[in-house]
Amino acid sequence: MNIREYSIAELEEWLTSFGEKPYRAKQIYEWLHKHMVSDLEEASNISKDLREKIKNSFDISFPTIEKVFASKLDETKKYLIKLSDSFIIESVLMKYKYGYTVCISSQVGCNMGCKFCASTIGGMKRNLNAYEMLAQVYLIEKESGIKISNIVIMGMGEPLNNLDNVIKFLKLIN
Repeated sequence: MNIREYSIAELEEWLTSFGEKPYRAKQIYEWLHKHMVSDLEEASNISKDLREKIKNSFDISFPTIEKVFASKLDETKKYLIKLSDSFIIESVLMKYKYGYTVCISSQVGCNMGCKFCASTIGGMKRNLNAYEMLAQVYLIEKESGIKISNIVIMGMGEPLNNLDNVIKFLKLIN
């Protein structure tokens, strides 16, 4: 499992099983979710030994932005995001008078068969994990320098067909 899917309480439990202090969980969580680091080598207040334990115990991979398409009409941007298994998903950043909204994907492809949607062409390949949904928001915030105020899960896929991961994502993002 990717470490970004662990709550602070789950991290505390994992840390104490290694004889580490529980307060380290908050430090790790902040590096992953507040500072949005893609590599824990940036976590200067976490010992090298602990960073090594994390690397040996968790998947710490992080998706990357493959390409960005900017609208010629407004500030809308479409992001192609490459997952660790090389699948590509789409996310969109949109500006409204009340703030910035990001539209994220919940699946690679879709099996709903809607005639108007290109996501269904190749069918559904797999569900996204909660951290892959988080990564869409984090990557766009970092790349754009913009704080996202709203999230919609209307990109690729049908969120209700991936309910467990969507709920975990919602808990983590809040």
